[in-house]
Amino acid sequence: MTKETKMAGGGADTAELMAVFAAYTEANDARLAEIEAKGDSDPLTDERLARIDRRLEALSLKMARPEAGAVKTADEDARNQAWTRYLRA
Repeated sequence: MTKETKMAGGGADTAELMAVFAAYTEANDARLAEIEAKGDSDPLTDERLARIDRRLEALSLKMARPEAGAVKTADEDARNQAWTRYLRA
């Protein structure tokens, strides 16, 4: 069975996305606690949340892209070469 894009393992990008998301939820919880306690949030916390949000956005865009330089196995490479020869014949 061939591996589809949806089945591909996440690897380091998924781990990084989860870590950034955990940091985002932690910072957002701190911001909500500040709002409940003081009625307003600290601008530094807002800036930190915006920075983490930009990082989350960049990671999700990176993960949504197809892999351009994916490493092929010898079997996949041979299959592609055979298909190319067939089409050119």
